[in-house]
Amino acid sequence: MNNKISFWLEKYLQPVGAKLAANKPLNSIRDGIALSMPLVIVGSMALLIANGFSIDPFKNWLMTTGIFDWLVKIINASFGLMGLVAAFGIAYRYAESHGTDALSAGILSLASFFLVTPDLITSGSTPQTGISYTYLGASGLFAAILIALISTAIFNWFVKRNIQIKMPDGVPQQCQIPLLL
Repeated sequence: MNNKISFWLEKYLQPVGAKLAANKPLNSIRDGIALSMPLVIVGSMALLIANGFSIDPFKNWLMTTGIFDWLVKIINASFGLMGLVAAFGIAYRYAESHGTDALSAGILSLASFFLVTPDLITSGSTPQTGISYTYLGASGLFAAILIALISTAIFNWFVKRNIQIKMPDGVPQQCQIPLLL
């Protein structure tokens, strides 16, 4: 019986697994999100401490000393930036897998992510704008994945066709980016 299951798995599931393992976008998503793992670890530790291990005196002590406020800042700075790190990391790994300039692709993806992220506008006599951690973190992760893959695919298309702005000879080669107009 065990041999039949093993045979069936090797016959039907192994080819699917091999195709998935060779898929560049999926590998880029995996590797790009893995870059945010330090943020997840730090944020998780701060979240664990901020919740006080369900010990009320410890929670009260965190609140009265002001440590709780710093833990919330750490949580926001870690979990709140996962989308940004993923947008850069996925684009970087995707461009790297295509043999194009990964750093430029990551920066373009990051800029594209900021471009589509909604602004917060304050009311008052002089309105101010900003971007919420909400959209830069886990809530914006799906958008970050899509933007990273699409912007890098467009970037790779321009690079492969050698469509770029020609710079004078005095400009270093690294500054000659593809034309993305």
